[in-house]
Amino acid sequence: FHMLRWAELESTSLAGIAQKSKDDLVRTENLERAKRPLEVALSHYPDEVSLNDSLGVLNELLLTMKMREFFAEADAAASAGDNALAAEIYREALDFLRIHERSDVHDEFRVQIEQALAYYQ
Repeated sequence: FHMLRWAELESTSLAGIAQKSKDDLVRTENLERAKRPLEVALSHYPDEVSLNDSLGVLNELLLTMKMREFFAEADAAASAGDNALAAEIYREALDFLRIHERSDVHDEFRVQIEQALAYYQ
């Protein structure tokens, strides 16, 4: 019980710090750090639903942030007139999704990326 409570408190605290930050790097670092106590607790209680759910939420937040980075880079390339680079960045984003397949959120991003690739190719 103590480990579960510790994981919950530690993870919540770090996720709160991440949420308050305006700096994406600080947010990412704190979200990654917020995952660690959950992963430790899950190594002892692998079937604990709340731990798995919390870890899933953090993973989705991190994925969303990473996709925003890809989209911003691709938009910047396209705005600079480099459609080939924009398409390459979108392909990298699609590869990233394939490697980190986790949820339905992937489907939304996949559709956006495929639409962008169709436009830039």
